[in-house]
Amino acid sequence: MPIIFYKNRFETPLESLNRLRLERPELATETLSYAGRLDPMAEGLLLVLVGEDENRDRQKYLHLSKTYEIEILFGLETDTYDLLGVVKSAKELNTEFSREKAQLELNKFIGEHEFPYPRFSSKVFSLQPTDEIPTRVMKINSIKSLEWNEVKGDKVKAEILEACEKVKGDFRQDLILNSIINIPKNISFQILKCSVACESGAYMRTLAHELGQRLATGAIAYRIKRVQIGENVLV
Repeated sequence: MPIIFYKNRFETPLESLNRLRLERPELATETLSYAGRLDPMAEGLLLVLVGEDENRDRQKYLHLSKTYEIEILFGLETDTYDLLGVVKSAKELNTEFSREKAQLELNKFIGEHEFPYPRFSSKVFSLQPTDEIPTRVMKINSIKSLEWNEVKGDKVKAEILEACEKVKGDFRQDLILNSIINIPKNISFQILKCSVACESGAYMRTLAHELGQRLATGAIAYRIKRVQIGENVLV
């Protein structure tokens, strides 16, 4: 049977598998892989396939439905649609922007929609800077609003600095650090936390970005936590 393992924020899935081997010595020589990737800035449940037989049958695990808790930060845009990306713009929103307005627009994402992949994702494709990004159909089953919060620009900067320090490997950290000068220190960003139930292949970063485009605010996935895979629920 697959193992449900918690991937920490700032870890790559491979680092999470290596940590699992250390915590479970009996798995040290087993073939391990995961079904359903989580980006370094995301955390939560990772479905780990153990042994050669299970890995040969990995296709049957790739289409399980999932539920995420996602915090969408409005007013900030990066090229990865999360905190581990080059800052493109940062702006404080006017008083006409509200939780109700964001939620009404977010509800329109329920159902099947065709969206581009994030330009930086686990999907492998070759692109020139001017090429259009491939698309895929993403299915959202439900969206529930949980909280409405505010965060200052200096805290967002601090989290970007922490991400660049803790995420290992080449994720363009130097470019990202040079770009945070574009975030004013005393700016206030609004955050909508929500629960999203979806089918496999729905990118939460894309959801946040597309919502920001529709509202003309810009938006990123500030935090992503996967809390359910199939029948497996985070407790």
